[in-house]
Amino acid sequence: MGKALDLQATPIQLIDPSKTTEYKFINIREEKDNNYSGDSWVQLASASLDNHNEQLLSFFRLFGSDAQGERSAFKPLSEAYLFLTKLKPQLQNCIQKISELFNEPSNANSLKTYLLGSKGRKSEKYLPVYDELAVLFYLSITEYSFSFDYQRLEYEKRFVDLFFMMKGEQMELLKQIIKIGPNIQGEAALIALANELSESNNLNILWKDKQLSLTFILLNPILVYDREFWKVNSDHHGEIIYYLLQSPDLAWQWDKILSILIGLKSNIDVDDINFDTSYIVVSILNSVSYIGAGTLPENWLRYLRAHEKDVLYWLKNVDYIENKTIEILVSILNPNSSAVSQAGAEKWINYFEQFSQIGLNSVPLEIHAFSIALALNSKNASFIRLYNFSLEIVYFALAKEILSHNAWRRIEIHTKPLGLFKDWDRCKKLVNAVVDHFIENQWNIYLVADQIQSLDIRDRLINRYKKKSRN
Repeated sequence: MGKALDLQATPIQLIDPSKTTEYKFINIREEKDNNYSGDSWVQLASASLDNHNEQLLSFFRLFGSDAQGERSAFKPLSEAYLFLTKLKPQLQNCIQKISELFNEPSNANSLKTYLLGSKGRKSEKYLPVYDELAVLFYLSITEYSFSFDYQRLEYEKRFVDLFFMMKGEQMELLKQIIKIGPNIQGEAALIALANELSESNNLNILWKDKQLSLTFILLNPILVYDREFWKVNSDHHGEIIYYLLQSPDLAWQWDKILSILIGLKSNIDVDDINFDTSYIVVSILNSVSYIGAGTLPENWLRYLRAHEKDVLYWLKNVDYIENKTIEILVSILNPNSSAVSQAGAEKWINYFEQFSQIGLNSVPLEIHAFSIALALNSKNASFIRLYNFSLEIVYFALAKEILSHNAWRRIEIHTKPLGLFKDWDRCKKLVNAVVDHFIENQWNIYLVADQIQSLDIRDRLINRYKKKSRN
């Protein structure tokens, strides 16, 4: 028990009027009808002088010890007693009234804790009992939060424990808290919940609610890197990206986000990611290389094609390129572009050299065709090695008519027509184009011919070279 209330009740006839200014008295005047029509708390005090009120005494014993103001606390405690026992108020009204009576967080903490503390402590049957979910809800939004010691109420722990399971009723109340707008204590509790949820198996329940999802990824940015979040919200990727871009103060790791979207084959319009294009391109290609994807949905390929400069920057600066990534590069780059040619032959040569043991026939035909077109488009002697890797294979693919039309078109731009009745001979057109390229750049055809195993192809190259050189 704490310090007893310093309270005096003195009959009116014993009061010395000259000294009333020195003391604070509750003046109880005995009336014949014993009926006082003033404040209810004074009526309560008067009645208690005549009749023993065990319930009132219990209330004062339990909650009077930490009510500030000593003698002056009698009035708010009495009013609180009457308010709680007579009106049985709704929770929001209770919070407001208790705040008005005891507006300091440390004032009447035992009463506040009894009413709003953890469930399971409600032993006084004459006082109202409030549902735990409702208590946490109103504590999260009340404008009177300044009057309560939230730490003593263990509010944050209770909030996290109760809402962690993400059941239907809890989900609805969370949405209401967010819609109404939490107070500062409510915000802290929501952040604590978001942090706990990052280690939870209950996230799928959360992700199914778009409103809560968007709120919680801002409260705890780590949640945005949960693949299931994007998977469950696959129809809203564009909206989510826009939402993230509206929060530039949060340092989103876009490379992780893009990697998830690529892995899910998201159909998002990549242009909606209104961010540094170079960063996006590098992130896409790094992600593709990391997951070893050999294909990308058309929306991603279209974005890469539109940003060739950034793709080539990545190509020149990356240390190692996965074979599957080369396949994607071949599908988005134009081998007949001067920018692609100027990027150099090194990365392409490195790629082909990996197949020296298992055989170059393991390389997709599309890449061999790209290699020949790239070599024909360059005046740099370093590209000659691409002929050594791909010329023979492309030649035989043409002979067998198994090279795709699109792959051939990349090469055909460098060839000359053979006339109406011979233009079908793509093998001859290829040989002629290679020889012309060597003669124009004053290169020796034997740099390629000596690497050709097929005598037929070798002879055609040398004979054409000698004939053209004489002319």
